[in-house]
Parts: sequence; C-alpha cells; structure tokens
Amino acid sequence: MLPTIEKFLDSRGGSYTGGMLAVNYPKLNSRTFCTAAIIEIRRAGPRWRVGMVTWCEEYARRGHSLVTGSGSIFNEVMVLAGAAGGDYRVVSAVGDSWAQDADPGWIDRHFSRGAAREINSRGWPALPNPAVQARRAFGFPPGTPVVNI
Repeated sequence: MLPTIEKFLDSRGGSYTGGMLAVNYPKLNSRTFCTAAIIEIRRAGPRWRVGMVTWCEEYARRGHSLVTGSGSIFNEVMVLAGAAGGDYRVVSAVGDSWAQDADPGWIDRHFSRGAAREINSRGWPALPNPAVQARRAFGFPPGTPVVNI
C-alpha cells in the first residue's frame, strides 16, 4: 500500500497547500515530496482505511544546491481499494495539518482509539525524510546537503 500512498501524496503534495518556494521563487519549478508512517490499517467493507502521519516538504534545484522552502506534518486517512494486478488505488483522502499543533478531536474522530492515543502522544514511528526523494528527482547524489531558503 505504501508505494500507492506515497505516489498519491507526491501527486498532490499530500494535504500540503503551502509553497513558499512556489510563490517566492516560481522560476525554480519547485516540487513537493511526501513520506508517510502508517499507523493503522483497518478494513472498511471491501476497501481499506489507512491512517498515517505524513511529512510533506517542497524542494527545488538552485544551481548546484538542493533547496527547501516550507513543509508540514499531517495526520491523514485514506481509503484504498484493490485495483487490477493486485495494486491499490486511493479512493478518498482527508488530512489535518499541524500548522500549530495536531487537533486531538480530529484525530479521535478519524483513527481507532489505540491509534489516536499513539498519535496524540506523538509515539508514532520515525518519518522517512522526503529529501531522499528530492535528491533523486533533481539528480543529486545521496547525502547532498539541503539548504533552507
């Protein structure tokens, strides 16, 4: 499920709608990359309800540097359905931004009791850094430093 989820997140920037690079440096053609830590997977009839914490960050190439502008962490819930060939497709997605802090009420409404407790205590698994994807996409070698603009 994770490759389908990350592809979906990258295609729309997850719940991330910001974009300091996109607004202030449009010629850099920034892109948003997202990673996810799945917290729970539950059956929802013939579909799957997947609850996760995501990290979305925008990146761009600026000469010989990989730069980042803005990003955020989100709580997200997606419903996935099976697709041809054993793959999955995202049917719906909702998210809660952590612009200030996570909304415990939103979390309680969208996650099971155990998962909500894990998220509200910030006890979830470490999120993979989206810079790994950005380096690959912009042609930088692994470990290239990321510069904040």
